[in-house]
Amino acid sequence: NVAAAINRGLTMSSEEKARRQAKLYKAVTTHTSHMWGALLVKMLLGQVDGKGQARMTSYIPRERLLGEY
Repeated sequence: NVAAAINRGLTMSSEEKARRQAKLYKAVTTHTSHMWGALLVKMLLGQVDGKGQARMTSYIPRERLLGEY
């Protein structure tokens, strides 16, 4: 509930606000565009086999595709 969340934020202690802000600050400063880019490259490279080619879906004959779908 949005109203309850707003109320919690307005009534929480200064210590709780500081603790939450520190946790969020750490997440924002460590999850940079560089980190996301490196993760994307790692995932893409994980899709490439040892021969430098992406794994492909197995070949399904056209006749079978047309017959089943």
